Amino acid sequence: MIEQDVINYLSNDGELDILLSTVAGNTKIFPNSVPLNITQPYIIYSTIGEGTLAEHLREISMSFDCVADNSISARNIRNRLIELLDHEDRIQKLITSTDYYVYWCKKTGGATFKEPDFDYYHNVGIYLFRYGILEQRYIDVINKTIVFHYAGTLIDEDEIVNGFRFIGNITITKVGLHCRTAPAGAAVTVDILKNSVEQGRIATLAAGSTAQITDITDTNILSTEDFGLKIKSVGSAFEGESMNVVVHYQ
Repeated sequence: MIEQDVINYLSNDGELDILLSTVAGNTKIFPNSVPLNITQPYIIYSTIGEGTLAEHLREISMSFDCVADNSISARNIRNRLIELLDHEDRIQKLITSTDYYVYWCKKTGGATFKEPDFDYYHNVGIYLFRYGILEQRYIDVINKTIVFHYAGTLIDEDEIVNGFRFIGNITITKVGLHCRTAPAGAAVTVDILKNSVEQGRIATLAAGSTAQITDITDTNILSTEDFGLKIKSVGSAFEGESMNVVVHYQ
């Protein structure tokens, strides 16, 4: 299971160490219960459900009970866990493992309460993880799309978008062109821009067609790089009109 990979990830966070008043390497993140003589604050975690979604895709829910001697400290620890874990598919870039590939994580619930007989404040968060065995990576689950719209009649050499930045590093695998009114006389072509430089990764919409998907040689775009799309040719008899560009990426 991935529990230990998640805990290793949390234990390496310096800000969480400060919030938990970590001493001498004791991360104060414990499974199911707290050892004797451990003082607040600390986190108790447990697995509350798991299952299989597909041949190589699994799912697990983990709860994290943030315990402190005041409600503000418990809330601050809870908020740091949200910052570390509530990333949906961007969690792929954060949690590493030698056995599993973590695709997705999302906070799905929580609760706050105070123990009536003690000054123990609890702030609980529940997180859903989806993961798979590293050697059998389930690619389909991380395929994503984003759509860019070009209004009106297409203009040769016009930029559809430029300066867009993805959250996290991505790889573009396909580009789909969809026109309300098809080009005539010649194909429409669109190139990918990286930091305003044409990449020669051309998507094509044939003359007379309103939709076509082009496989793109893997093109990597970093989160720090500007992404763009540029029209490189239009129809000769009619340019084409009102185009959606669907970028498929991982």
